Amino acid sequence: MSLCLCCCCCCNICCMLPQRKGFFSSKRGPNTKNLYSKVFNSTQNWMQNLSDDICVSEINLVGTHDSLSLYPYFGLQVSVCQRWILLDQLNSGIRLFDIRVKEDLDGKLPLYHSQSFQYSHLEKDVIDVIDSFLAKNPSEFVILMIRIEAQEAGAPSLAAGFDRIVKRKRQNLFSFESWIPNLDKLRGKIWIWPGNNWDYKGYSMKQKIRTGQLIRQDFYDYSVEDKKKVIKQINNLAYQNKSLRQSGQEIYLNQMNGVKWYCWPSSYAEKINQYVYENQLYEGFLVFDFPGEKIIIEVIESNFYQPKEYFTKDYESLN
Repeated sequence: MSLCLCCCCCCNICCMLPQRKGFFSSKRGPNTKNLYSKVFNSTQNWMQNLSDDICVSEINLVGTHDSLSLYPYFGLQVSVCQRWILLDQLNSGIRLFDIRVKEDLDGKLPLYHSQSFQYSHLEKDVIDVIDSFLAKNPSEFVILMIRIEAQEAGAPSLAAGFDRIVKRKRQNLFSFESWIPNLDKLRGKIWIWPGNNWDYKGYSMKQKIRTGQLIRQDFYDYSVEDKKKVIKQINNLAYQNKSLRQSGQEIYLNQMNGVKWYCWPSSYAEKINQYVYENQLYEGFLVFDFPGEKIIIEVIESNFYQPKEYFTKDYESLN
């Protein structure tokens, strides 16, 4: 599978955005009325009814690509990949986040998309927000994919900066599992996935890919039609190899994001999200630009059409 790298473009001639569609977010915050489900209680703590004993690779969940890329680059929307702030994404049920940082001289690790500063920093605006959310929703876990997006000459390394963050936070907030754990091992924690261009004490996503544990689709530069094909291929593989997911041997990471010089992230996402939504391609960990409420709800709901051993006894008694 390809490595993750988001390129920049300079113009967009795709169609104008619609006001709102269920598979695509076009406004600054989610419509909470559309985050309702008859299958589970709340998007804030939807994992509470899943059994402790299931392997996390078996869960279908939604993530976001360039999760805090909310701001344009000198007015150009090419750097914008999301519309919702981190807390809104967490409350809506999103559980995997792609965070890009700059190694800076101050060691504050600001968030960037290419050369565009996103007015956030790793500790204050990401780690602390997730920590607070998990304190209120201890049934949940969050995956952070962190990668280096930019570097200042002579700046402290991301690994050194992250080490300082770990020492300042509460004990057991972070998980650095190199294997695929059961859900009970991750509840209330942030599972750190160092990106392809750094590692944390020998642990990285590159290692997961090399060992075959992580099967990742990230052909971000494909045409929309070619992208649809590889998304479906990975979805079908994840479904066919469900026994390997159940036993913790494989994780499937299917990235829906993409960009072309003639089709910026928002226009690309509108087409891809609609295709995923209409075909219900919901197997594995799904990473989107601009996911809408309905697609988030349906991915979460797909976890609740499972054998009874998949759930806690409390959930069984409700159904």
